Amino acid sequence: MDSADLVIVGAGGLGTEFAWVAGEMSNSPDRSGAAKRWRAIGYADDASAKKGETSGGLQILGTIEEAVGRLSGRPVHFAVAVGDSTAREKLVRRAETAGWRPATLIHPSVIIAKDARIGEGSYLAPGCVVCPGACVANHVIVNTHASVGHHSILEDYSQICPGARINGGCRVGKHAFIGSNASLNPRVVVGQGSVVGANSLAIRNVAPGTTVLGCPAMAATGRRFPGKSTHDAGDRSNG
Repeated sequence: MDSADLVIVGAGGLGTEFAWVAGEMSNSPDRSGAAKRWRAIGYADDASAKKGETSGGLQILGTIEEAVGRLSGRPVHFAVAVGDSTAREKLVRRAETAGWRPATLIHPSVIIAKDARIGEGSYLAPGCVVCPGACVANHVIVNTHASVGHHSILEDYSQICPGARINGGCRVGKHAFIGSNASLNPRVVVGQGSVVGANSLAIRNVAPGTTVLGCPAMAATGRRFPGKSTHDAGDRSNG
C-alpha cells in the first residue's frame, strides 16, 4: 500500500485528533478508497508563536506557505483540523492554491454503508456510523460517535459534533453546525450557516443563518453565528 505525506493544518486540540486518526489508518486500509497509508510530517498553523514547537511528536512548520517552502518538491496531502467552518474553507483554498491535495481521514472503527458517499478532505472520527444512501460532502467534520442516517446529506464544510444524531432523510447545509449530542428529527433541513446547539432536538427545519437551542429546539433571538467561532452554542470551536 502506498504511503503519502500528510500535513495537518491547525495545531490545536482537533489537530492532535487528526494526527491520531491518520496514525490509526496506517495500520489498516483507508476506507475512503484512496488506499494510502498516511505519514504525518507536521502541522501548518498561522500562529507565529507556535512555529518550531512540537505537538504530539509532530513539528509545527509555520504557515501553509512557509511549510510549502520547506517541503518544496514533495507531493503533500493536507487535512484542515479547524472547527470554524469559514476559516476551514479559507485554509482549504490556500492549501489547494499551494498545490497540496486533500486527504480524507476515516478512523478504522467507522462503519460506512456500501452505497454511502464520503467526499474529499472530510474527517470521520472513531465510532461514527454512516448509513445507506447517505452523503458526506467535502471537508466535513463528523466527530466521535456521531451517526448519519439513511439518505441524509451533509453539505461542504458542515460539522457534526460528538454524539450527535442525524436521522434519516435530513440535510445539513454548508457551514452548518450540529452541537454535541444534538439530534435532528427525520427529514429535517438545517440551512446554510445554521447552528443546532448542544443537547438540542430539532423537530422542524432550521432557516439559514439561525441558531436554535433546547428540546424542542427554538430560535435563539438575536444570536446568529454564520460561520464564526463561538462557544455560546455549545462547542463550536474544536480547533
